[in-house]
Amino acid sequence: TTNTDVYDGIWLLISVSLTLLVPLLFILRIRNRQGIDKSWITAIKCSIAWGVGYIGMWVAKWAFASIILRQNVLPLVVGHIEERAGGAVSGVSADNYIFTAINRNLKCLFPFEYGIYGAIVLVVFLAIMVVMPVVLSKVTLKKDIYWKQILLYANLGLLPFVRLAVLHNHAYLHYFFTYRALASSVMALCFIVLELIEPTRRKAVTADAWTYDTHALPERGSKYRLLC
Repeated sequence: TTNTDVYDGIWLLISVSLTLLVPLLFILRIRNRQGIDKSWITAIKCSIAWGVGYIGMWVAKWAFASIILRQNVLPLVVGHIEERAGGAVSGVSADNYIFTAINRNLKCLFPFEYGIYGAIVLVVFLAIMVVMPVVLSKVTLKKDIYWKQILLYANLGLLPFVRLAVLHNHAYLHYFFTYRALASSVMALCFIVLELIEPTRRKAVTADAWTYDTHALPERGSKYRLLC
């Protein structure tokens, strides 16, 4: 029981995908702004490095546990993995298990958990943050959209959903905590929007709009006046 509590506690205390996706998304966004066109290679390298470190952490944990407890903890570990990946839940059909687990996590995202009132808040928020800037011509759709970068953000944003689907037992039972992993999905969505839009640029003033004012020349130089 003690081992089980410790193992479950670690699962509850860590949103695993956030440790990879949040810093990775920031790195990709910064490198993209700097004009570095190797986003996919960077994402793959960082993911492999993170994966090696993460797996190594668990292997070391299990090894130390076996040494300290003087027993083989591998059967216990395998049993818990099987439970988290597919343990049955009373009242939930196998066909609807994964969908229900993901749906419970989505409902925890503000403001969906507040029902119709939350939906109204969401519509108002989107109207203020997205629709109004477009209507007021503050932002416009980019002409040269970098679809390769958007596809990368979309793939990274879907990874938390893959994790919820694989560990659907854990996602179903502990949805009130596991939904936090979707923060990286929201972050990826925000970066996708930023890739699609840009601030509206004011029309540049050409040289023909300027005239030389010969009647008001200061002593230390000439003066220009814009004719409207």
